[in-house]
Amino acid sequence: MMALAQNTCLGCGQNDDHPKHLVGLQDGSTAAWHMDCHARATDCATCDANVADKGDARGSDFRAHIEENRPFTRLMDEEGVIHDA
Repeated sequence: MMALAQNTCLGCGQNDDHPKHLVGLQDGSTAAWHMDCHARATDCATCDANVADKGDARGSDFRAHIEENRPFTRLMDEEGVIHDA
């Protein structure tokens, strides 16, 4: 298995390979947020959907939850575009 990218969460400062929402910034750079940190800090609909039913899952267990359940798909239109209101 290929090693997963390590990113530092803008919200909590932890550096790990846990699932993150990568957000484009106005200066063209990218910020990484743990999905639970991003949901709490910004009320992001995509992150809210992903963490809603995860229970205590973290790291690889949370990644498996997303891959198996694809909770973010309820935000998609017919073309598969996510509308993160």
